[in-house]
Amino acid sequence: NDAKMSYGGEVWPKNWYSGYKGDMKLRKAVEQSVNTTAVKVYQQIGPDYSSSMLKKNGITTVDDEGDANDMNPAALALGGMTSGISPLEMAAAYAMIANDGTYIEPTFYTKVVDSNGKIINNPKLL
Repeated sequence: NDAKMSYGGEVWPKNWYSGYKGDMKLRKAVEQSVNTTAVKVYQQIGPDYSSSMLKKNGITTVDDEGDANDMNPAALALGGMTSGISPLEMAAAYAMIANDGTYIEPTFYTKVVDSNGKIINNPKLL
């Protein structure tokens, strides 16, 4: 339910749009980057499960120790992590959606070769 909520006595979080849209499916909430629903899911599953799932799915920058850590809804539900997440790790995490929930470690292309092993160096491809 995308509805007004408070955290620490303040109205938080706010969405990128003004107001609230009420009940919606999780797919729509993810598509629209609805902050209130992300925080509500976080509140249901908790910081430990959130952190463990991020780590299980290839995110290496979760800081779960010390005074300044990521064990809070701003970090784990909304992405305000202490050290951030690399674009490569984020792409791999989103790729799981298209891969039926299976994580595959991302790889980089360093060169492209033809069937004879010759490096293809086409300026139009660069």
